[in-house]
Amino acid sequence: MSPSVTTQPLDDLQKLNERIAVLLDQCESGSESALEELYKLSSAQLYGALIRILRIEAVAEEALQDTFINIWQNAGKFKPDSGTPMGWLYSIARHRALDILRQRRSRENLESADTSGLIEATPDLSKPAHEMSEDAALLIECLETLPEGSKYCITKAYCEGYSNQELAQLCDKPGNTIKSWLRRGLLSLKECLDGHT
Repeated sequence: MSPSVTTQPLDDLQKLNERIAVLLDQCESGSESALEELYKLSSAQLYGALIRILRIEAVAEEALQDTFINIWQNAGKFKPDSGTPMGWLYSIARHRALDILRQRRSRENLESADTSGLIEATPDLSKPAHEMSEDAALLIECLETLPEGSKYCITKAYCEGYSNQELAQLCDKPGNTIKSWLRRGLLSLKECLDGHT
């Protein structure tokens, strides 16, 4: 499946979310046509989020397919009081992308036990908007306290999916320097976030 553009124009986000909620109910009942319409309505947006995180088209396309399999299998788990339907879809896509990044970093021997918790601290799109805004504001506030090198590398690695090797080339620094910036920065960031909870 490759991402498609929405064929049915919707006036605004509220109408989109209302329609997605109906389609999720229908998917729970096993309606393949509902899944197809859901794909047409949301695949382009979800693919955009995946490509921003994963940065490789083929990987993002595969992650999109995995996302829709997960949506199909778990459609009945969506609860309106936990956030918007589109936010729930984004959350599934985001978690799939982060799983892929974890696997990639594990293969590259980049991730240590001290840094694994930070991935879970990134804003969760299934939360209500005001809670996401608070999380994002706190994360930005804590990022601003870090040395420039650590802040830059953390942002590139965890928001844009850069590998250690790519960061070393980008910053024109040895791989060990990048690892050190990431490790020290993540520890400081975790300390700052823990201090506000």
